[in-house]
Parts: sequence; structure tokens; C-alpha cells
Amino acid sequence: MPYNEEDITNEIAAQERVRVVPGRLAAVVGLGCTGQLHAQLLATRGARVLGISRSESKRDLGRRLACEWTAAPDEALDLAAGLDARGGADLVVEAGGTLASLETAIRLVRPGGTVLAYGIQTETEGGLPYYELYRKEIRVVGARSSLPRDMEIAVGLAAGGAVQLEPIVSDRLPLEAVADAFDRAAAGALKVVLHHS
Repeated sequence: MPYNEEDITNEIAAQERVRVVPGRLAAVVGLGCTGQLHAQLLATRGARVLGISRSESKRDLGRRLACEWTAAPDEALDLAAGLDARGGADLVVEAGGTLASLETAIRLVRPGGTVLAYGIQTETEGGLPYYELYRKEIRVVGARSSLPRDMEIAVGLAAGGAVQLEPIVSDRLPLEAVADAFDRAAAGALKVVLHHS
């Protein structure tokens, strides 16, 4: 199988750690592979999804798959504030894995809301809007990996079409082209799949 349900088990496990309220605004910062999966999972749980990405093509894919709205990071704050009278998104999933995307998530979430810090943060220096964490009384939740029970949920969602995996694959290459695959991934390809030719 070139792309399978195992690829969404971590996102399922992460979202089980947070409350998703049907009909309320949820935002995803970073619409790469994991962000697209998070957006789809949020939509299946009844959230109204705002997707944020610098990439126009990733915003387009987000709209096709699950996002009611999309925006570039510099447009997202005003858009989110206009979509929810409580001052931002109920839940923000940070899926970009950068300090800048975590900062955007903190600014996007409403007072009393939750930030799911899903992206892998490797930066060791820099600042965040700490006063916003204090003033808004934000709950920040970390998530790392799935449990065996998440596989059954993943299979059901993918088999039933609630979560589409195929559109997230941007490149398919033979196993011999592994170096090219790494180059494409580094250049921003969404999901590169290697196959035996």
C-alpha cells in the first residue's frame, strides 16, 4: 500500500487529547501533510475549519478536502476574529513545527481556548507571545504518538471516505530515486511516496 491508514493514527491520538465542539471554529496552522489530515479529522468531528498556510497550493487543497476558509498567516488573525464573536478559534492545531507557527496558533486561539502543539519543535531559541498565554488563559496540549486502538479508527475513517489520503500524496517515485525524494521533500513536497518498480 503506497499510503495507508497508519499515516493518520498519530493525528487521531492527538485530537483525542482535546475537546472539539461541533459548529465551533477550529484552525490548523500549517497545511502540510499532517495539517491536511488534522483539518479533515476536525471536519469529521463537526468543527468549522480555518486552514492557514503560506502556500497557495496547500490552501487550495485544504479547501477541497476540509477547510471552510483558508488564509495566509498574515491574514489569519483578522479572519478568525471576524468568524467567531469570542475572539478567535476554540481550538488551534499547530502543525507547522516552527516557532512562528506556534506563535500564530497562540495569537489565533480565543481566550480560554486550546492550542494543540502537534508540530515537532526543534528550535531552542526565540520568543513567544507569553503575555497572550497568560492573558487568554490558554491551554497548551502536547501530543506525540498513537496507540494500537487508533488503527481501527483510522481504517474506518479512510475506508469510509471521511478522510481522503490519496490527494495528500504529491509525488510518487521509484525506490531508486530516493535521493530525489529527499530533495523534493526538502523543497516542500506535501507527501513523497517511494515504491518498488
